[in-house]
Amino acid sequence: MLEARFGRVNGWLGVATGVLGSIAVLGGLLLEPLGALAILTSVLTLLWVLLVGIRLLGAEPAASV
Repeated sequence: MLEARFGRVNGWLGVATGVLGSIAVLGGLLLEPLGALAILTSVLTLLWVLLVGIRLLGAEPAASV
């Protein structure tokens, strides 16, 4: 993800979203307050999808074969 053409910000945002999502799900099983990270994960996922979508809309179409 960090080496893709989506940029470093999108890459790090995707990594942070994945890590926080895992902590929210697995940590929520052990400590209930960690389940609240799901809210932050949802916000980060929304930002990540918007940034990647904007990047894809601005991408040049692939050449036909």
